[in-house]
Amino acid sequence: MTLCKSCGAPIMWAFSEAGIRIPLDRYPENRFVPIGTTHDRFKVVKTWSSHFATCPRAAEHRKVRTLRRFLKSPSKTPTGV
Repeated sequence: MTLCKSCGAPIMWAFSEAGIRIPLDRYPENRFVPIGTTHDRFKVVKTWSSHFATCPRAAEHRKVRTLRRFLKSPSKTPTGV
């Protein structure tokens, strides 16, 4: 278990199907999932939320990542203009 560098919340790491690391909230939530096609019965399932969705300071990480991509990408402006 690690702590979020922005908000200090406990998080854990998992991998997406594409192999990308994603932070998850440490404690799972109970959610109701419908059973069958009529949706008249439900079961309770424990799920973990992405910390990107729950971190109060997540926008700060998005801005940094976008800026990093911009700085690494080659300029699309023609030279000599």
